Amino acid sequence: MVHGDREDTEVAVKTYFYAWIISQGGGRNMKIHREDLRVSTRKRIEVLDITGEVQRIVEESGIKNGLVNLWVPHSTAAIAVNEHDTDLWEDIVDVLQKLVPIKEEYRH
Repeated sequence: MVHGDREDTEVAVKTYFYAWIISQGGGRNMKIHREDLRVSTRKRIEVLDITGEVQRIVEESGIKNGLVNLWVPHSTAAIAVNEHDTDLWEDIVDVLQKLVPIKEEYRH
């Protein structure tokens, strides 16, 4: 997850991911499991790996075959699907800081 907020160096912003896990019913009843995943960032721009939390939710749902849908209802957060490569994420953060400098005066 990439997240940016105010200019404070220590910002704890809670973001809620909504995870729906829908099983393939195959003509039987469809099972739906819904759970909120809450994470906090401590930096203005930060990448968080939520793979383990999503895997936990799937395992606890008991659903063996289906679809996972993640949604984050926050205007300054995003879900990215990519390999977990520290160098890649540092490059992405560096590019974001060059494209949209933190020190600029923005109205929103």
